[in-house]
Amino acid sequence: MSMRLVARVLSAALALGLLADWLLGDVAIGLNLFVGLVALMASATVLVRLHGESTPPAVYSLLILPPLVGLGVVWRSAPGLTAANVVALAVVLSLPVLRMGGVRLPVARLLDYMAGLVLTGVRTLLGPLRLISANVPWQEAFGGLRRRRAASVLVGLLLATPLLFVFSALFASADAGFEQALQSIFALDFESLFEHAFRTGFIGWISCGYLMAALSGVGVP
Repeated sequence: MSMRLVARVLSAALALGLLADWLLGDVAIGLNLFVGLVALMASATVLVRLHGESTPPAVYSLLILPPLVGLGVVWRSAPGLTAANVVALAVVLSLPVLRMGGVRLPVARLLDYMAGLVLTGVRTLLGPLRLISANVPWQEAFGGLRRRRAASVLVGLLLATPLLFVFSALFASADAGFEQALQSIFALDFESLFEHAFRTGFIGWISCGYLMAALSGVGVP
């Protein structure tokens, strides 16, 4: 697996995590699911087109199905229908992964669909862990960084940090406006910050897992 592919998957997952954090906070329930699914499937389509090897044409059509199912939640949000839509969504999310794995869906058995659904869920939950076990040239990626340059940067930061605190204290004691600005910077809402970080990280994690599953596919014996 090339570092270019890894960088694109991780970038897409981070962008999807940030988008989900905004959607879950400021967009109505149902609509946020639809918009998130559109973004996820668009990312999967681009990555499959760029890096998918011998991609069956039917995969691109199957990638359209999840947003259509998500649209059903927006259209009618009754509890019974929402539960049915969630089950349908899990099924249609596994179909592109199965087809990428070489499974011929029209002649597949029910057991194949069930196995594909379970394997897709497992790979999605594993998230970036699959990048660790994959054949990724991590040493090649970080080999270009020179230790001497990294050490110089670290020493510079260690020397500059105490000076930054000293001069900040002096400016704060001399200027009330600067003191107020410092107080506003450090008066952070850590609970809200943790909530945003958790939502971004969690959605980014599972997005990475699904994108990896869509790229590699799931084969069912």
